[in-house]
Amino acid sequence: MSGHNLSDQFVAFFVLGKTQYIKISIDMVNHHGAAMNFFADILRNLSRFKRIFPAFSILPVSEKHCRTREPGAQSNRTGRDHVIDLWRGLALINMAWVHLVGNQIGAGSTLEAWIGEHLRFAAGAFVFIAGLSVAKVFGKALDRGGLEGRAARAWLFRRALLLLVIDRALAVAMGIISRWRMFLPGGEDPQAPLWPLAVFGEAGVTGGLLCLYALLLGFTPALAAIKRRCGISIVIALSITLYIAAQYADRIFHWPPWTFPVAFWQPFFVAGFLSTPVFLRIREGSTGRMAMWAAVSTVAFFALLVARRYGTVTGWDFTKVPLRPAELLRYAITIQFVFAWSMLAYEHVPVLRRMAGCFCLCGRYSLLVYSAHLFIEVPIVEFALTIGMSPAGASMLLVLDAAALVLVAAAQRVGQRAAMPGIVRAGARLWLPRPAIVAIACVLASAQSLRAIQILSPSVLQLQAIVDEPFDPNAEASDSVEPASDDEINPEPFEIPDEAPIPESPIAETLDA
Repeated sequence: MSGHNLSDQFVAFFVLGKTQYIKISIDMVNHHGAAMNFFADILRNLSRFKRIFPAFSILPVSEKHCRTREPGAQSNRTGRDHVIDLWRGLALINMAWVHLVGNQIGAGSTLEAWIGEHLRFAAGAFVFIAGLSVAKVFGKALDRGGLEGRAARAWLFRRALLLLVIDRALAVAMGIISRWRMFLPGGEDPQAPLWPLAVFGEAGVTGGLLCLYALLLGFTPALAAIKRRCGISIVIALSITLYIAAQYADRIFHWPPWTFPVAFWQPFFVAGFLSTPVFLRIREGSTGRMAMWAAVSTVAFFALLVARRYGTVTGWDFTKVPLRPAELLRYAITIQFVFAWSMLAYEHVPVLRRMAGCFCLCGRYSLLVYSAHLFIEVPIVEFALTIGMSPAGASMLLVLDAAALVLVAAAQRVGQRAAMPGIVRAGARLWLPRPAIVAIACVLASAQSLRAIQILSPSVLQLQAIVDEPFDPNAEASDSVEPASDDEINPEPFEIPDEAPIPESPIAETLDA
């Protein structure tokens, strides 16, 4: 760190105090434009103060330290990258749909195969995006160290603790709601005790996914230190070695002992963490670079798809738990395929960019939307399994699920912009931020919807039985009148005697006359 930068940080620390300086440092690491401009304004005022009072000329603060961020340096004024938000949103929708078709809602074999198998990429994509985002936001601060590095490590540690708390809260809340469910497709015990869920004794509804993120965030400072001191090649070698060791010693490295053990899923995080420069070059490069990425990923995706169905890889082990090499390869290729085409469409097709706003909104509030989708799918699955859905009806349920997730993100967006002093004060008394209030509202709405479906399902089933019953036009007559037997029929009215005279026609008499 140069002497000028050290002096500038000392002046800012002296003027603002420790708390404010660390807060602004965290915002600077997050590329928050308002905080950077505020810090630059302080230095600019100190520079003017030095010109007015020459005695303070020893302070090495000049106009070159007061440059503000260029307006187009980030995707928007908050410093968020819309493409990364788009990828998160696509992964969230994919995860929600995979869960629905996995619960056998009746979407049809073709649609279930494409959503649940061929285009299933959400789990690996989330881990990859986590590594990419952490490196993009905190990479330079962790490399520089000092106060910025300390602030970055503190933020990562707090975020990891928050994810652990949310993971257990979701598990307990779902355990409570499951006691009122009629259908548990996974075979869970609806009366299972809640205490193991609260103390990490059981995985719960998340499968330990948020625990995986928390552990990876906790290891990020060590990962950055190894990269800085030993180089990228050593980081890659360590990641591959750990994954191979986990393949041969599953019982030792399968920790946490749930769906997402760290040793099996860390290659995605390391790949995202190390690929940040490549992402920036593609993001800021020409259209040809994006098109080449999309073309190569498309060839790889369909080559693997054909090979799995007709080729020599039909015997490969595509197992997710634990994550086998073939499944890891499938995840990696599918992630590149979806990411490349979505970036290309977002950057160069204005119509699709406007349509992708819903996915970007979901990705912006990814943690809230992820938490909400676990409870939104509960009444949907209950309704589908109670009523019995056709493939067309199940497809409409998928659209309904995606629309509900967009509404959750929109509610959070409106909540941020609106004042709502009463709700904010109530949440502050309970130590609940606004996203937690929206999440609690989703849980309560899910419970009420589940109860309403269970109350109305008998009437719906009865109506469905009446509609599906074939119409019999003779049903009413056969129920009210019994047919007469042959013995009861009097044959006399139908018999004509042979000797009876035939009546003459009046027309014939007229003609004879």
